[in-house]
Amino acid sequence: MMQTAFSGLALDVYEGIDYQRNLHITEDSLVDEFLVQGKPGVYDYVFHLEPQLQLECEMPLEDASLGFSENGYQHVEETKKVLVLGDKAVLWAVFGELRMKIELQLENGQELFLLKTKDNPVNQTRRSILVRARGEKVRYSMQLTV
Repeated sequence: MMQTAFSGLALDVYEGIDYQRNLHITEDSLVDEFLVQGKPGVYDYVFHLEPQLQLECEMPLEDASLGFSENGYQHVEETKKVLVLGDKAVLWAVFGELRMKIELQLENGQELFLLKTKDNPVNQTRRSILVRARGEKVRYSMQLTV
């Protein structure tokens, strides 16, 4: 079975904020682990899907606001909060007959949002997944499986 791993560390991405990312790729999956540490704050992990993909969610949704209107947030549309029971959420990215499972591990009160964001060109939108965390050291984990 093929397996490849990549890791990266970026210090002071923003003043006093460090990023670390670990990617593990197998024949049928990608695991993305993203760590942010530094100052206490609100941190968002955003994953954009190609515009042709539909996003299916079997959990209840409610209208929501992310609370920001600058630095790219002004381009966010149709924000929905996913009402997740427990610490794991499963979504599906769908393109025709192809279905890709998206598993998100939610830790320490992380919140899950589904939204639309501008694509390139900007007259198109795409579906995006946003996981919000609060703290000074946060970890995000997502697995994509085909």
